[in-house]
This record gives sequence, structure tokens and C-alpha cells, in this order.
Amino acid sequence: MLRADIEAVTFIPQKFQVLLGSNAQIVKQSMLTTLLSSQKDERIFIFNRLALMQQTGNKPVHMSIDIEPPVPSDTVVGLKVISPLAPNLSSKERVIAFKRAFSEHISYGQALRKIANKHAKTCERLLEEQSIQVEGLTMALCNLFTHRKSVLDSYDSFIAPAQIQISSHTELLHGIAADLDTLTMIPIHEAIVSESKVLNDYIPRDKLLRWINDCRVAHDELVDKVQSISVTMNDVRAGARIDQLEPEDFDLSKLDPLLDIVRKLVGQIESRQNILERDFTRVETILADISNGPDDQAGDRFEALEHLYKIHFEEYIPEITRCDRQVRETVVQFSDSKAHLTQALMEKLLELAKQQSTIYIIPQALMALDKELRVQAEAFLQLLHVHRMPPAWGAAFIEIVRRREHSKVLGDKVNQIMGILTSFQNQEEARRDTFRTEIERYLPKGLLKGLESATPSIKLSISEDEILLPNLTKDDVTAFSQMVASLRAIQDPSTVQTSGSLSKLHAMMVQMSPQVDSPLLDFEELISNSTFCDRIVKLEAENAKLRKEVVEMRAQAAPVSQTSTAFRHPSMNDVLSSSHSTKQEEKIKAYEARIKNLEQLLQQSYSTSGAVEKTHVTDRRLMQEMESTIQTMTLEKERILKENQQFCDQLQQSTQRISELTTLYQNVRESHDKLRNEKQTTDVQLSNTLVELKKLQDFLVEVREYMEGCCLSLRRDTGSEQKSDIEEQTPVQLNHMRSKPASIDELRRCMRVLKDDILWHAAMMESMKNSMQDSQDGSDVTQSVAAEMVTLIQRLGETEERLRIAENDLTVAQAHEAVLEADLESLKVLYERAEGHVAAAKVQRNEHQAQQEKNALELKRLQDLQESQIEQHRTSEVVLQKQIEQIKKELEQTQADSMADIESQKQAHTKAIEQMRLDMQQDLSQRELSRLAFSQVQQMREQIEDWNIVCRLSLQHLTGCLDALVRLVQHTLSEDVVYALIRNNGLTGSTENCCLSKLSDTFSISDAGAHYDDTKSLIEGFGNDDDALGGMSKFIEHYDLLLRELYSKVVSAGAYLDVSDSVDRIEKRWSDLTGQASFRVAFQKYVFFDL
Repeated sequence: MLRADIEAVTFIPQKFQVLLGSNAQIVKQSMLTTLLSSQKDERIFIFNRLALMQQTGNKPVHMSIDIEPPVPSDTVVGLKVISPLAPNLSSKERVIAFKRAFSEHISYGQALRKIANKHAKTCERLLEEQSIQVEGLTMALCNLFTHRKSVLDSYDSFIAPAQIQISSHTELLHGIAADLDTLTMIPIHEAIVSESKVLNDYIPRDKLLRWINDCRVAHDELVDKVQSISVTMNDVRAGARIDQLEPEDFDLSKLDPLLDIVRKLVGQIESRQNILERDFTRVETILADISNGPDDQAGDRFEALEHLYKIHFEEYIPEITRCDRQVRETVVQFSDSKAHLTQALMEKLLELAKQQSTIYIIPQALMALDKELRVQAEAFLQLLHVHRMPPAWGAAFIEIVRRREHSKVLGDKVNQIMGILTSFQNQEEARRDTFRTEIERYLPKGLLKGLESATPSIKLSISEDEILLPNLTKDDVTAFSQMVASLRAIQDPSTVQTSGSLSKLHAMMVQMSPQVDSPLLDFEELISNSTFCDRIVKLEAENAKLRKEVVEMRAQAAPVSQTSTAFRHPSMNDVLSSSHSTKQEEKIKAYEARIKNLEQLLQQSYSTSGAVEKTHVTDRRLMQEMESTIQTMTLEKERILKENQQFCDQLQQSTQRISELTTLYQNVRESHDKLRNEKQTTDVQLSNTLVELKKLQDFLVEVREYMEGCCLSLRRDTGSEQKSDIEEQTPVQLNHMRSKPASIDELRRCMRVLKDDILWHAAMMESMKNSMQDSQDGSDVTQSVAAEMVTLIQRLGETEERLRIAENDLTVAQAHEAVLEADLESLKVLYERAEGHVAAAKVQRNEHQAQQEKNALELKRLQDLQESQIEQHRTSEVVLQKQIEQIKKELEQTQADSMADIESQKQAHTKAIEQMRLDMQQDLSQRELSRLAFSQVQQMREQIEDWNIVCRLSLQHLTGCLDALVRLVQHTLSEDVVYALIRNNGLTGSTENCCLSKLSDTFSISDAGAHYDDTKSLIEGFGNDDDALGGMSKFIEHYDLLLRELYSKVVSAGAYLDVSDSVDRIEKRWSDLTGQASFRVAFQKYVFFDL
């Protein structure tokens, strides 16, 4: 209904209406009913959404000037008044002319006054419209500020966890490949699974890789969206510049002086118009007197009227015209100001609408991004599972060993306790047996029941629930830790991340490794805190007390002698407490253990390394590992220093808070002093006003007494009655009557009484005058009456003078009374206001005192708390300083030891490397010699191959020669002898005459020689028959020797003998063989070097 009425008045469609309340909130439809039903006046600002669009919002603003048309002044300006001395005008015509002229002045002034009043209202309306526009713009800016603050708060609450989650997801995606590689490098212990497997075998790697790819794509899209919304929020945050109004555009204070000028000009027009109307009334009276009176006085009166007309025409009318012109110019200025402000308002509202449109879409975008973040957080759980699997595996590894150690310790302690309880039970049984044999037999049987009962039995059992745990030991944990350290050491230092799964696994192993040995310490600590050691503690306390008393007795007995020092054995608590170290010591021990592990790995790598380069790489990695360890210790030191700095910052903040409270207390104290001074000033002003009021009342009393005296002097019953009345009054009544405040009514009453007395005396004098005129005689009575009349006339004149003075005094008194009444009223208002201020100041002072007391208590509490915190911080700082110094010393010692070890190891490494370099040089020289020998061997082998070929060809040539000899023998000997010779020599094969064949490559020369030795005697048997056969035997012997020589030389050449000597010998033997006459025919065509 309200929107429809607004549409009917403003022609703004309902869907384009934007309503803002006085609280800078948008008025919704549900709020309209409440606003209309309430009786309060609510101002609603209406904005046209259609006008705030970019297409229609940049049009220039044109204002129609609401100015009345000017009043024509031709009749006034052109009016000429004829001089009254002119003989051609009668008195009546002059009267009509003057009346017409002055009436025209009145009409002109009335018209200008009406227009000026309307223009003044126009200026007020324009100023009010501009103030409403500025107020509406202020409400719109407040609404924008509220929306901006709301959306910025939402963004700030969103962006911080979003950035943390995005950075964690980015880091997770960046290291997921290394995490997967880590899973492939961590083996499953053989006590858990019999097969050789790694952690990677228990994850779906292919499916996980696809999942990682999808997560990376979604993560990149989300990062782009977050960056986009961040850019938008930066624009929104930068849009706060439009919240401030420019003074040159929206400062309406410069229009207030113009409005005051307009009102002043309208007042001047009103004043001149009132003068014109008053003069016109007087002119009408004078003209009426002229018309009804004698003509001898008309000239002077017409001259006075002409003079008055000139004053009107030359002074009043131009002044009224000038004021009207100035008012019109001011209206134009107000109209221009309205147009300029409207244009600036539209530009400001366009920027505001753009900001609102941008802000409107941000909450939905933030909700969508928040939803995507939650979805991605669920999706990245799979990646987080992979990332946390290696540390969890290490923790589970240590947990299994710790549980087994706990079971072991528990079993040992149970056995010990069981042994103690068994001994205690056996002791009790022995005691009861002694009681039975020595005492119980003398007691009546059955009288005391229960003495024959047995000793209570003891049962302790341990469940075997942990028997299913894998059989892992401390050595396995140590081996696993060394394996993790070696894996971390072989990684490239540039790719090693502190947030990687391998680093976290290493940190988890370092952190949880002490838990393996903690069950025994925990048990001993519980024992020390239990009641088992109370007796020992008491005995030690009594022992210390007795020892102290003994020392004091000795000191009293021999004060000059040497002082004895008490010696105390360490108690169980001391022993148990000494086994525990601080957190820093544990870390240092862990670092020392880690350094020892690294040293062991270094030694192992030295012992197992076979190459110098691999040793150098391992040394470098171990060195980097030790440097990273030292860097970790340095970071721990920096963390402690950072915590100390945080404590100092907290101390500084507390000190600043105390200074702020002190400043607040001083401000409250100054405000209280200021209010007290203002109250004292108000009290002084009130006292001065009361004194003035008292003086005024005294003055009025004096006036009243003076007037009463006048009345008494003129009253008819003067004398005895008044005096008797005064005499009858008591002194108290007279003092009360004199001190009674005189009011204005009493003074008026006295004035009336005095006036009546004067009138009565005047009437008496008139009657006496008449009686004197009637009487004609000159008696003494008449003279006495005349004298009395003269006296009365004199007294009457004095009385009139006194009455005039009294009237003047009364007027002054009334004026003073009015002024004093106004001052009194203002003083009453000031006094009431001062009382209100005083009451408020008292309330505020009480509140300030309460707040001051509360602040004092709070300040005291804060000071105490601060002092305690400062003391704690100082104590903790001292402790931390000591710990830091100790850690620093230990770190320096560790660094020195490490550096010394490193230097010694470096020297040893350098020596080993130098020795290995020398060995390598020797090896290289030997290898060079071996290479030369090998080349010589290769040459010799080639020569041997050549010799084999030569020998093979030589054998072929020798076989050919043998064939020739056989043929020669066949020509010289009989056929039977030849066959017998061949058979006896064991020669096989066939030639052209089937008597002897060539030797093959595989023929064994040594076998043939040996066979020839066996049959040599048979061959010699044929020598007696014929000389040719004897020559044949000799030839065969030479042939055999030649073959033996060749064979021996070939073998000797294969055994790296001198070849040149063999060649010479073979050549010499060959020449010897071929030089004989019997063989010259067969070998004359063959030369050794031709082979």
C-alpha cells in the first residue's frame, strides 16, 4: 500500500523503489506494517533504481528556477507630484494627488513584500531539499558502509582458513610424487609379512594417480577463483574513498549565511512597508484635517507632505526594490546550488550503486567457494592419507616395539613381585608352623576358630592379548631409523622438504624413539611416587635430622674445631629423578644419537664403499645431514628466543594497557574538575543574581514607601488615624512591613490611590475657586481661603511633579523589573540547567568514582597479575637463559666435537684418498705395464699364429719331400720292403702310390715321434739288406728331429720364450738339413723364407 502511494506521488514504479529508513537499513515489505502501525514519525528516503543505472544516470541535471515575475514600477517611478504653490491646482485636487501617490507606494510595497516572503520560503525549501538529499546520501553511504563491513568481515573470516587450506593443498600436491616414492622405498618387515613388499603395494597407485590429477585440476581452478574474489575484494576495500563527502559539493553551511541575508532583507522590506503604512495613516489624517480645516494652514501641510513623499520616493521605494533584487539573486544562487548538488549526488549514487552491485554478488561467491573448499578438503583426504602413511608406519613400528617392551617389563616386574610375595608367604607359613608347634598345642582344641586356616594364596596372571603382535625388537627400530636416515641422506638437498613424508617419518622416529625405553622408567617413577618408598623416605628424613643434630652437638662441643659436612647417600627419589632429563637435554641426546647414527653410517659406508667417488658422495651427504642437524638445533634455539620475545611483547602490551588506564583515569579526573569548576561558576553567578534581585526588591520597597508618603501627604484623613495605625503596630510588624517585598500590583495600587487623591484635591480646589469667584467681599476669610488655595496650588504642583517623578520611576522600575524578570527567568533556567548538570555531574562523578574504584581495583589486579607475570617471565627468562646458555655450551661442545670429528675424519679421508690415489697410480702404472705386456703377448700370439701357419706349411712341404723320398725309395728298393717300412712306421694315408700321405692339421707330432721310437729297432733291421734302406732310416731320423724341433719351438713361443732365437735355430737346422747331398735333389726348389 505504501509503495503504491509512493508511486502515485513520485511516479516511480514499485519494482524500482529503494526505501531506506533513518537507521540506514533497507525498509522491507514486512517492516512497512510495523512502521505504519507505530505512532512515531519515521523518515523514509526513496531512491529510484532506474535512475541509478549507468544508461540514465549520466544525464545533466536541469533545475527550473521558481522565481515570481518582477512587479512593474512605472506608475511609481513616473508619478509626479505638482507643487502646492501652483495656482492651477485646487486644494481638493492636491489632496487627491497625494492620496493616490501614497496609496501606490503602499500597493508596490505590499506586492514586493509578498513576493519576498514567497522567495524566502523558496530558499528555505531549497535548503531543506538539499539537506534532505545530503541526509539521504549519508544514509545510503551508511548502508554501503554496513554492507561493505559485513562483506569484508565475511571475506576476512573466509580468506584466512581458505589460504591455509590452499597452501596446505598446494604443498600436498607439490610433494605427493615424493610421498609416493617414499612409499616405494619403505619395506615391510619380514616379521610382518613373509614376502618382500613395500608400502606402495598396499595402495591403488593407478587410481590414486588419476585422483591426484583431478585434484590438481580442481585445485588450480579454485586458486584462480580465490584470486579473482581477492581482486574484487581489493576493489571493494579501495571503494571506501567514496564514503567521505567532498566539502565543495556537499557543504550546506555556506548556504546558511545566504538564508540569513534573505531573512534580513525580507525584514527590511517588512520594516519599510510598515513605515509606509504608518505614514499613509498619518497622511490620511492630515489630508482629512486639510479638507475640514482652514486654508491658511494648508500650505505648510502640503509642503510637509511633499517632503514626506520625496523621502518615500527617493529612499524607501529604491531600498525596497534593491532588497527584492537581492532576494531574487539569492534564489538563483540557491537554485544553482541545488542543481550542482543534485548532479554531484547522482554521480556519487552511481558509484555507490556500482559498489552495491559488486558487494551483492560477493556473499554468494563466498558461499560457493566455501562449498568448494569443503568438497576439496574431503577429496584431498586421500592425498593426505598417502602423505601421512609413512609417519604413521614409523609410529606404528615404534608402538609395536614399545608394547612388547611394556609386556616384557610387566612380566619381569610381575615375576619380581611374585617372588617377593612368595617369600613373604613362605615367611608367614614358617612363622605359623612355629606357632603351631610351640603355642597352639597348649590351647584347647576348637576354642579359637580360624587358627588352623592356611595362608592366603597368591594368584597373578597376565593376559596374552599382545601375543599376536609382530616379533619386532629395538634392533629393528634402530635398523629402520638408520634406513630412514640413509634414505633421507641420499636425497638431493635441494629437493628435501621439512614437510615431506620422509622428513616427517624421520622426525617421528626421532621423537618417538625414546618411548621404547620409557616403560621401565615410568614404572620406576610410579614406584617412587607410591607408598612403597615412604618408609625409606622417612628413614632418610630421620637420618638427615639425626645427622643434623649430631653436627650441631659437635659444633657446640668444639666450636673452634673443624666443621663436619653431612654426607647423604642418594635416595631412591634422587636416583629416579636423576634418570629424567629436561626436554632440551632429551633433544640434545636425540641429536647426539642421530650424530652417532650418522657416524656409524659413515663408517659403514667407508667400510662397504668400493669406489672413491661413491665415498665422496656419501661423505658429502653425511656432512649435509650433520649440518642440517646443527641447523635444527639452531632453529630450536631461535624458537626459544622467539618465545622469550613473545613474553617481552606481552609484558609491553600489559604496560601499554596500564598506561591507557592511567590516561583514562586522568581524563576522568580532569572532567570531574571541569564540572566542579563550572558548578562553582554557576553558584557565583546565582549568588550575584540573588544580590541584584535583593537590590531591586529594596528599590521597589523604597518606591512604594515614597509613593505611600505622597499618598499620606495628599490624603484627606491625614494626621491622627494614620499615625495611630502606625503607632498601634509593633516593631516586628513595622520591620516586616518594611522588609516585605514590594510587588508591581502594590505599586500600581499606590499609584491609583495617589491619582485619586490628586483628583480629589483638584476638585476641591476647583470648588474653592468657584466659591471665591462667587463671593465679592474682601473679608479675611476670603484672603485666608485664597492663601490656602495658593498653598494648595503649590502643594498640588509639587504633588504633580512628584507624581510625574513617581511615574517615571515606576516606568524605570517596570523596565528594571521586566529586565530582572527576564534575567530571573534565564537564571532560573540556568539554575535548573546547572542543577541538572550538577546532578548529572554528581551521577557521572559517582559513576566515575565507581568506575575509578573499579579501574583502581582492576589496575591493582592487573598490576599484581602483571607483577606475577613479570616475575614468572623473569624467572622463566632466567631459566630459559640458563637453558639457552647450557644448550649453547652443549651445542658449541657438540659442534666442536663434531667439527673435531669431522676434521679428523676429513684428515683420515684425505689420507685414505691420498693412499688410494697412490695405489691407483701404481695400479695404473701396473696396468700400463700389463697393457704393454698384453700388446707384446698379442704380437707374440700373432707371431705364434704365423708360426702355426709356417709350421703347417713346413709340414706340408716336409710331407711333399717325404713323398718324394718315398718315391725315390720305391725306385731304389723293392715293393715289399717299402710296404714293410711303411707298416712298421705306422704311417697311414695314401699318396699317388698309396705309400705315404700328407700329415693333417690335427696330426700329433709327438705321438708319431713316440711311435717312431718304438719301431726304430724294426726299421734298423732293414739297413743290413741294403744301403739305401740305411739312408732312408737316417732321413727319417732327421725328419723326426725336425718335427720335434718345430713342436718344441711352437710350444716355447706359446710360453713367451724368445722367438728370434728359435727362428735362428730353425733356420740353421733347416739349412743343415737341406745342405746334405742326399736331400739336395728333393729340397733344391724350397727356401725357408719363401714360406
